[in-house]
This record gives sequence, C-alpha cells and structure tokens, in this order.
Amino acid sequence: MVGGDVLDIRQWGRGVGILIAALLVFGACTGGSVLPTPAKTKDPLAGDYVASGANGANPQMTALITAFSRLHPGVNFQLNDIDTETSVVNVSTGDVDFGYIGRDLRSTEPKITLTPIGITGSAMAVNAANPITNLTTDQTANMYAGQIKDWSEVGSTAGPVKAFRREAASSTRTTIESYVWGSATPAYSADVQEIFESADTIKALGAFKGSIGTVTLSAKNLKDTTMKLIGMDGAQPTLANLNNGTWKISKVSYMTTNGDPTKVKPAIKAFLDFIKSPAGQKIITGL
Repeated sequence: MVGGDVLDIRQWGRGVGILIAALLVFGACTGGSVLPTPAKTKDPLAGDYVASGANGANPQMTALITAFSRLHPGVNFQLNDIDTETSVVNVSTGDVDFGYIGRDLRSTEPKITLTPIGITGSAMAVNAANPITNLTTDQTANMYAGQIKDWSEVGSTAGPVKAFRREAASSTRTTIESYVWGSATPAYSADVQEIFESADTIKALGAFKGSIGTVTLSAKNLKDTTMKLIGMDGAQPTLANLNNGTWKISKVSYMTTNGDPTKVKPAIKAFLDFIKSPAGQKIITGL
C-alpha cells in the first residue's frame, strides 16, 4: 500500500509540473499580458447638446435632464437662461438643440413644437425687511397705478412704494397681469420702473426697502434672503400650493423643439420620450 501511495504521489507531481510548464509557455507567448476585456458599446446618444430658455422653466428642465443623464452618462446638456422670445427664435433656426419656456406661443412667433414639462408660477416680491405678508388683487393694481403711494396704506412700515415691472414680453409679467387685471388693460403709473432681466429685478428688490416687483415662484427665489415672496388674496406662494392648484398665478411650462421633426436629433427625441414616460411624469408632478 505504501509503495502504491508513493507511485500515485509521483504521478500527481508530474501532472502538476506539466501544467506549470504549459502556463509558463503560454505566458511567454502572450508576453505575460492579461487578455483584454471586451470594449463597452458606446451609447449612440452620447454627445454635447445645448438648450436656451426662460428662467421660470429652468427648475423643471434641470430636474428632467439630471434624471435622463443618469440613464445616459455620455449625454451632456448645457442650459442657458435667456428671454423667452430669443429662445423661441433660437429653437426655430436650429441655433440650439431645444429650448424651454414658461408660456404659450404667440401668433406672431415661429411655429415650434411644445411639450408640457410642468407649471411655472409667478409671484409678487418685496424687500426682505418689509413686514407685509399678503396683498389683495386690488391693492396690487392700485400700487402699480400709483393710487397707493406708501406702504402704510396697506399696513406696512416700508415707506414709499417703489414699483418695478418686467418688460412687456416677460412671461412672469404677463402671468401676473392676467391674474391681477384679467382681460382689462393693465394700468401702470409713470413712476413704475421697467427691468429686462430677472436677476436685475431681484437686485432692485434687495436694494430698496419699499420695493415691489414680479418674480418666478421657484425654490431658488424662495430661499433668497434679500427679498420675500408674498401672498396674494390669502394664498401663500409655496411650491406645494403651486403644484396642488392653491396658487393660481401660474402657466404651463414647455420644452420646445424644432417644428420639423427631421431636424430634431435622436438624443433629443429620446429625451422627449423620457419626459412623456411614467418616470418623466413622476419627476414633473413631484416638483
């Protein structure tokens, strides 16, 4: 039995030796390198894409592209906030891949395709030091008409009223006007100062204690410590109230694409499909 065991061990040893030799020969033939891992297939949608649009619709668009980019890491979006009118033109001419706006198209504007991406709210805002928390529709209209000249007339200690408004084409302004004046023509005092950019409006609100102006109802603006968004007719300007319909000063926001479907890139078409999917709609309703 012992002799047989010795023989088996010798045979096993020869087998191991042959295996090691074979591995050494294989390593020499391959230069000692490890076999390459098969290359991953590149995402056909990968690339850099540019969009331009209105600041009011940016939060919805940012949330959607963030989620889409997780599914397609090779897709990079650049968002440029500009005025609505320029955004519409840029999309129609193909200067950008898509856009985003916070209102419907006007009859005089180029025909482009609109895809709803949520709701954009507008609100009245005042200087952070102003103790006022709510105005009525009539009080707001009278301030802008110059009939209310001092905040003391509405129970505030902020002093003389200094009213600002956005340019006529601003969706923030037109949304407020529709709520405050309805179908009537808005009446503005000659003392009301017109501002062309949302950032400049916010600067003005922070600079004057008696200021009042129109801004987008967004998480960013709600957190701004230089100004304060105020209630209207008892409703408070919160994102929850905007989404549940309690806050009435709002309009539908849209993603915009070229009116000719053949000019819309595959990645943008895939993004549109994502927006319309249950996952995309869940993001929209959750904002």
